[in-house]
Amino acid sequence: MGNHPQWLHFDHEADDALHNALKQRSLSPSALTRYLTCPMQFYYEYVAQLKETGNIDEDINHQIFGNVLHRCLELIYQPYQRYPVTAATIDKILAKPDDIARKLDRAFRDEKFEVPKEGRNLLLKRVLLRLIQQILETDKADTPFNIIGLEAQEYKTELNLADGRSILLSGTIDRIDQITYAADNLPVYRILDYKTGMVKIVESSKTTSKPDSYFAPYFNNPEYKAGFQAYMYAYLFWTNHQRNARVVAGIYNLRQIARGITYLRNGELIYPDFFEQFEQELRTVLTTLFDYEQPFIQHNDEKRYDYSPLQKISAPVSFFFLRLQCKKSL
Repeated sequence: MGNHPQWLHFDHEADDALHNALKQRSLSPSALTRYLTCPMQFYYEYVAQLKETGNIDEDINHQIFGNVLHRCLELIYQPYQRYPVTAATIDKILAKPDDIARKLDRAFRDEKFEVPKEGRNLLLKRVLLRLIQQILETDKADTPFNIIGLEAQEYKTELNLADGRSILLSGTIDRIDQITYAADNLPVYRILDYKTGMVKIVESSKTTSKPDSYFAPYFNNPEYKAGFQAYMYAYLFWTNHQRNARVVAGIYNLRQIARGITYLRNGELIYPDFFEQFEQELRTVLTTLFDYEQPFIQHNDEKRYDYSPLQKISAPVSFFFLRLQCKKSL
């Protein structure tokens, strides 16, 4: 990453352009994760909108793997959105592996990828099939539950900054269901995110600490990005339900599916004071992002670029060009 410009400033005009363009497009949990990981990488991807160059990979990559899995689970559960999902429901689905396989093939087609028939891709397809069956087995242990949403709705909210500007945030939640909360036998919404990458969350022993110190790793250490994104989805859902929904949030760690769902705060309800502190941390980040006095800085930790699609950009880029590009493209 050493050949990149180390920082990038905007003037007033470019700052306003950045604000207007991103407000129209909205900021997703993935975009905010990119900014927290490296502001310069955020600039390349979301402001300059640079795309990875090279030939299209004919193998199933990380993103395709996740998208196909999400789509297949969506197809499996769609018929049950109006009915409680019970252990008998799961058994019925698992008893028809050919039907699951057909839905997996459709998921490949829906994601514009040819259904694998040989080689490494066929092996990965079989891994996907087994993984989906394991997810269903895990779900069986949590029955009964009601499916509320399966990537069917983009949740949006506007966050006001101290200078009067409002920033549009949005995200599509992998899965929302409703279960009976064991602590009080009342309904609670589960906000669930499927992750194929590394999952790390703040230890449950720290959930009783002050919210500001609890959230520090989520906003400063990219190793906790899965947890940050799960909180973002839960926050978006909460704000779209008059800020009074009973919410728990969890992550399906597909690398360790046998362990079941990894819950934020050890499965405790996310109380308003935690959401409000999370919102304040977001406001601080967004205030910096849209402050023209703050440069877009390239982070010096190369581990932050291990999975970046833009990590191979190595040619020196003129600061003047980047500044001009921001004005023109936005």
